[in-house]
Amino acid sequence: MVGALACLQPAVVDIKIQGLPVHALLDIGASDSYVDSNVAKKLGLEYKGQSSSIFLASTHSSAKVRGVVNCNISAFKGSHSLELGVVDNLCADVILGLDF
Repeated sequence: MVGALACLQPAVVDIKIQGLPVHALLDIGASDSYVDSNVAKKLGLEYKGQSSSIFLASTHSSAKVRGVVNCNISAFKGSHSLELGVVDNLCADVILGLDF
């Protein structure tokens, strides 16, 4: 798992993305969902779309969204298709925002 801050651990849940077990941070302050670029690479996911920037509250900095990937996420006894932004060095493998 990418190193989530200790104070965020209560909001971290185990999910599967494309069948791969990962740790996801439930972030009700995030409007969109994101995947760490290392996880996307491990899954062989190809990015589409244009790059953009987001603000990361955990580090009080901005980050580049390299593009988006469409994924199947298994969580909470269900399966969901979701578009995830791809970002380097997230504080968790996946951040699930309000779009989840």
